[in-house]
Formats: sequence, structure tokens, C-alpha cells
Amino acid sequence: MPWLLRYGIGTRITTICGELLRQIEYKALWNSKHFVQVDRFFPSTQLCSECGYKNDELSLADREWTCPGCRTQHFRDWNAAKNVRPERLRIVAEGHPETGNACGLRVSLAEACVAG
Repeated sequence: MPWLLRYGIGTRITTICGELLRQIEYKALWNSKHFVQVDRFFPSTQLCSECGYKNDELSLADREWTCPGCRTQHFRDWNAAKNVRPERLRIVAEGHPETGNACGLRVSLAEACVAG
């Protein structure tokens, strides 16, 4: 893959992906939706979607693996998709620290208090 760097293709791909994420975030804000981006270091492919076991021994070449904890057979990409959804919902459940108002300005949400 060094040829990617030599011809600047790697930089272009990074730029295109960044622009795509920017556009998705813009469109979500335009349509009053939340854009949630999972941390790039979240181990979605290494976590068992059934029991939560983290398999640190996986390499990028491993397309399938069996969980030592529950013996579930996983396909890497399908397992990652199953793990990203709960992570995304966890981020949403924590609340959005900032959101855009009608003018597009960034404002912080006040924390809700429960009377009791």
C-alpha cells in the first residue's frame, strides 16, 4: 500500500471520507436529526455481539472467528454491524452535549432534574 501514499491517493480517500461525513452531519442537522459518530477506536469487530467477550488476537486478515466465551461463530463485518448499533444507542442515551438551534449556533443542553 505504499503506492497509495506515493500518488496521494490515501490523502484523497481521507479527504473524500471527511467530506462525506461532513455532508451527512449537515443533512442530519438540516432535517432536525441527530448525527451520531462512533469512536474510530471502538473495537466493533473484536467484541462478541452475543456475550461481549473482546478478542484482542484478531488480525485484519481474520474474516471469521469463534468466540472463546460462548462459542458463537462470527463473520467480522456482520459482527461489527451488530456491535455498532448498541454503541450508537449508548451514545444517544448519554445525551447530546451540544445541539444546533434554529439559527445554527451551538448551544449546550441543560441537564434535566428529577423532582422527588
